Amino acid sequence: MGEQAANPAAQAATAKAHASIISPVWDFMLVGGVTLFIIPFVMLPVWDAEANSKWLAFIAYCLIFVLNLPHFIHGYQLLYRGYGEKLTGTVYSKANKIRLFIAGIAAPAALIGFLVYAATQPDSTLLGYGTNVMLLTLGWHYVKQGYGIMIALSVRKKVFFDQTEKNILLANAYITWLYSWFVLNSHEGSDVFQGVPYSTVNLPEAWRDPVLLAFVIWSIIAGGIMIKKFDRHPTLCVNGLAAYVFAVYPWVLFAFAHPNIIIFVPALHSLQYILCVWKLVYERTREKIAQAGGAAPAITAKLVFKNMLPFLTVGFGAGALLFVMLPLWLDSIVPYDREAFGPSLFVYCFLIFLNIHHYFIDFAIWRKDNPEMRYLFK
Repeated sequence: MGEQAANPAAQAATAKAHASIISPVWDFMLVGGVTLFIIPFVMLPVWDAEANSKWLAFIAYCLIFVLNLPHFIHGYQLLYRGYGEKLTGTVYSKANKIRLFIAGIAAPAALIGFLVYAATQPDSTLLGYGTNVMLLTLGWHYVKQGYGIMIALSVRKKVFFDQTEKNILLANAYITWLYSWFVLNSHEGSDVFQGVPYSTVNLPEAWRDPVLLAFVIWSIIAGGIMIKKFDRHPTLCVNGLAAYVFAVYPWVLFAFAHPNIIIFVPALHSLQYILCVWKLVYERTREKIAQAGGAAPAITAKLVFKNMLPFLTVGFGAGALLFVMLPLWLDSIVPYDREAFGPSLFVYCFLIFLNIHHYFIDFAIWRKDNPEMRYLFK
């Protein structure tokens, strides 16, 4: 140990290894780097043929089960693990307990109440608003996650942002999200999500130029912050910046630039999410094994993942069971006005609930004052 401490090269190698969750290359690919390969691939002219486009849609559908649903279920596993103790114990702060209550009780109750009430109306107008809210919270959630992972990976590399820099980068993320949402809703239009029609918000055209100006200005300011940071701190966390840039720009701003991009964005977002969840659970499991009497050198990655199997099994199995098979079964046996609400009312309601509630879950658990977040920095 003393020999390593006296060896600057060994110290640098150890610090570099600690800065990554898996490795620099794997971290880059999982936080968003794979986007560089996916987007050009899905935009190839070969997919314009109807038969080929069906294959692409099938691949995206399979990724729902492999990535999207597990990422949703992992959120529930993190939120409700020891939920009663989190609300009543002394480990969590009062502010954290309020957020946990909102995410774990108030938000799902309100969502269920809205969906049940809307589904009992004579038409789908009210229910269709659920799609608008889902689209609004999705973009918000994507950019906030990208920002959060940038900060977390930067801290691991001992690269720190001051409060002004954080505020500017977060504001840029939000303004870019609002601009993309505005463009999507600045004209009157309608579409169908899972058989339920919805209309765009139809925001005033007069707002377009001011919102565009705000987007351009803040993007320039954010770029300036990065250049200034690089001058002052030449070891910027590239993977952290990648997480931020991919989440804010390709996944939100340009998500609708091509019809094949948007169907893969949820999978890309889920990869970014799963990287952090698995790191957190891995370190938590490793600590639990050590506390149970395991000798540190004997605690191998294989042993830790073996102990993580229950968590992973629930993550990969519960999503398909609760949010695919169950709503499909309910749609087949529960009578309702299919002419008004389409053939997949329960599938629609479950997906709206899942996506909006997920925003509230992450709002509560991915906080720097959440004691479990310490596992991200081991």
